[in-house]
Amino acid sequence: MKSQHPIWRGALILTAAGFASRFIGFFYRIFLSNAIGAEGMGLYQLVFPVYAMMISFTTAGIQTAVSRHVSARAAAGDRRDAREILFAGLSVSLALSLAAAFLVSAGSGFLAEHFLFEPRCAPLLRLAAWAVPFGCIHACLAGYYIGLQRTDIPALSQLAEQLVRVTASWLIFCVLLEQGIAPGPILAVGGMLAAELVSSLFTGTIFLFMEVPQGLSIRRHSHTENSHASRARGPRLPRKKAYHSVLSMAAPLTGTRVIMNFLHSAQAALLPVTLQAHGLTSSQALSQYGILTGMAMPLIMFPSAIANGLSTMLLPSVSEDLSLNRPDHIRQTVESTVSTSLWLGIFCTGGFLLTGKELGVVLFGSPEAAPFIQTLAWLCPFLYLDTTLSSILHGLGRLKETFFLNAGGHILQLAFTLLAVPRFGIAAYLWGILASQLLSAFLALFLVYRYTAFSFHVMDWTVKPLLSIVISAGIYRFWNGLLSRLPFSVPSLVGMLISGLTMSLTFFFFMYLSFRPAQKTQPPRPGKASAETSAPCE
Repeated sequence: MKSQHPIWRGALILTAAGFASRFIGFFYRIFLSNAIGAEGMGLYQLVFPVYAMMISFTTAGIQTAVSRHVSARAAAGDRRDAREILFAGLSVSLALSLAAAFLVSAGSGFLAEHFLFEPRCAPLLRLAAWAVPFGCIHACLAGYYIGLQRTDIPALSQLAEQLVRVTASWLIFCVLLEQGIAPGPILAVGGMLAAELVSSLFTGTIFLFMEVPQGLSIRRHSHTENSHASRARGPRLPRKKAYHSVLSMAAPLTGTRVIMNFLHSAQAALLPVTLQAHGLTSSQALSQYGILTGMAMPLIMFPSAIANGLSTMLLPSVSEDLSLNRPDHIRQTVESTVSTSLWLGIFCTGGFLLTGKELGVVLFGSPEAAPFIQTLAWLCPFLYLDTTLSSILHGLGRLKETFFLNAGGHILQLAFTLLAVPRFGIAAYLWGILASQLLSAFLALFLVYRYTAFSFHVMDWTVKPLLSIVISAGIYRFWNGLLSRLPFSVPSLVGMLISGLTMSLTFFFFMYLSFRPAQKTQPPRPGKASAETSAPCE
């Protein structure tokens, strides 16, 4: 497993940063809800469809393209060309983000009134628009370092961004109170702008200190080195080719992200309307939508920091192996990540099914959240699997397939929203989420198998984790019953933590036993001529 260490180490760093950021963000949401109230939170959330569309159009696809191509160049030992890729992606992203910021800022009044149907969002849009250029700098530099498998820098910048967001919002809150002004959603948007500004300065400063001196040293050395060494290093990547490399991958990715965001926004806008068609009042529809998006879904998505960290590392790793023609390493990567995703997904499904009712009451004070949490719990294996497999497909350069795969899932979910929700209510929307995720996960699994011919071990990847979660659930029930029989009362949260800890330790012990034999087999060393005997991936 030695070849996998950079992936798992990087995934661990990103996962830890993701959990820390989500933990901070949880308390930040509590602060915002108390500071600006439900109406202020609603106005703040209304800005995000526009902001997400700007990020998708200007940054998201370019960041992925930079990460993939930097990984391929770095694998060939050419950091100079890797920097050319970064500069090409950064210049395009910055130009697009500045243009988008200017247009949204200038048209904020029109967008607020005719698209968001809330004129009070105009100043929020103007402020949020100028966070996008700073966000693009941060995203491109983060993609560069992920391509180099230096995940510590993006992880630190993610934590810095979250801490600055909280601190800036709190400072704005204090200033407004001191001046006798009622706090509003402007403090949340101001915190977002400050966070993007500081994170871009953080990653930019690190780049200037770490990379620029090295680049100058390379250029200075190139004037004095002998001609044989110059020829060995090869010609510099032409700038035109660098732009073509970035844009050829970023364009379809950007189109995918924009379309996905549009479909997601359409679902968000249509769900309250279709719930009212089912017979709910406007207030009841918004209440159910709030329970789903503000309570159940964030809780289900919380453990996905693991899958997100893993998928972030998969793209550059698979891209590097593809550029070095190492199909055996790609297959090994696929098998280890698919098995990990299924084990973790099955564990989370069991955990949410067992504790959904208690979590809804303890965390949110809402018994109504329980059926949402327990229904969405079935998402976890397919959600984590789809996340990692999509990243592998991107690393293999299969962008067209991932576009149709994601679009198909969103269209299916939109069909459930339009056709089934008016008849069956919010339950039909949950069915649509499950159906679309199932479709995406199985199609992604089929495509990855087609291009890598990996082996799917049914016993190790499905039967064993299912048996493990059944045994772990029995231990959870046993501890719950034991704690309820104590002569003194145990707080609900403490009891859940004790029972959940014993359940987790039991499950992950079984997972360790299942994974341990696989660590005994070493993959072929890439340096040997006989290492790659199988046919390369398509």
